[in-house]
Amino acid sequence: MTEPAQPSQPAPPARSRRSAEFAPDRPPAPDRPPAPERPPAGGAAAVLVLTGADLTIADVEAVARQGARATLDPDARARMQEAREVVERLVADGA
Repeated sequence: MTEPAQPSQPAPPARSRRSAEFAPDRPPAPDRPPAPERPPAGGAAAVLVLTGADLTIADVEAVARQGARATLDPDARARMQEAREVVERLVADGA
């Protein structure tokens, strides 16, 4: 009697163009300032500053599992507000 075939391992997901844009080894886009320095992910005393440019899986894990605190960088908040204003203007214009 032959053994049943083992299911093959699924192929790793392909990297999308978007994820490639945020590769940590690439310099920041020319229209964005470099990310501010922040402490490494870890422990409850760590504070993660969300810049919109350099979030890692380790950072998410530090907040979700280790109690690190997350704050939003003022420049990131300003960029979010600018984007919101563009969307609101488009909606008001009927686009």
